[in-house]
Amino acid sequence: MPKTLLNAFLRHSNHYHAILPYNLNWAVRVSPQIRAWLEQNPMQVADVGARDGVPGELAGLEALIDYVCFDADAEECARLNAEQHGTRSFRAFPYFIAERDAPVTFHLYKQGVHSSVYPPGREFAEQFAGEEFAVQRSVQMEGTSLDAVFSKQKLAPPDFLKLDTQGSELGCLRGASQVLRQVCLVEVEVEFTPLYEGQPLFHDVMRFMTENNFELLYLNRVFGQRRAYEGPSRGQIIFGDALFGRSRTALSDLDAPKLARYALLLIHYGHLDLAHALTRDFPQILAEAPALAQYFRRWSFSPLARAGRLALSQMDKLLCLLLHARRYNQIPMDSDRGWPFR
Repeated sequence: MPKTLLNAFLRHSNHYHAILPYNLNWAVRVSPQIRAWLEQNPMQVADVGARDGVPGELAGLEALIDYVCFDADAEECARLNAEQHGTRSFRAFPYFIAERDAPVTFHLYKQGVHSSVYPPGREFAEQFAGEEFAVQRSVQMEGTSLDAVFSKQKLAPPDFLKLDTQGSELGCLRGASQVLRQVCLVEVEVEFTPLYEGQPLFHDVMRFMTENNFELLYLNRVFGQRRAYEGPSRGQIIFGDALFGRSRTALSDLDAPKLARYALLLIHYGHLDLAHALTRDFPQILAEAPALAQYFRRWSFSPLARAGRLALSQMDKLLCLLLHARRYNQIPMDSDRGWPFR
């Protein structure tokens, strides 16, 4: 991980643009025992809207991942498939993932990363985004559901599903009812204020995920400041990455290898308490992958450990004072990725 930090800070002008993994302080070091087990039981990852390749949060696990991604741009998929990747396997499929099999109007924005099935939200464009948040042209595309693609391509059910489709994530999820029955961890980009006209917001996604037996584990928040104000400001939460885990009450249909991969993912993202609870509820997890137990540690109350925690608490006080003296971050946008403390 120090290499990740070094590369990020050398290549970018500030911590926000470095886009650090939000599990920076939790990602596991894969032991020889876990590596051997994953070589026989590889992690299955599906990524909808994946122009940047494997998410940084999965760093360290890439060589043990079977990775599939989807992008409507056939040329982009061809480029991705031709590149060298650090994953166990990598396949990019040229599908426009939507709620159902039907034609879709897709709006191409001046800044390509904003392109969406939704037109720009006028208030967001005026107050936050500026001229780049505008449609250059619109095209008709054939949409298809994630369920249909997985069935047609005979893809293995994913353990981890990531969606980043600029406002249409909820539609993609609605078209993935069969896939979701086998998914353990889902990361969804969510908006708290309408970037796009008519788009679903966080509370809509939250309701859907709760109704489908998922619970919110983590929220990576991104804050933005209104362009008209040129001084320092806290801004407001604009969007984020919501990490959902399958509820413990909806795991009985999953086999032992999938449960063990779920536990490893939870550990990798820092949710060791939940992973530990799963191993108690489902003893077959440690029977399948006993090396997972090495990641669970208990607090030590020895005199030396107590002294170490006391020293760290004094360091925390110093950091708090330094951050208070600094007061604000000097940039109009920021996120939890820039401060991966929790």
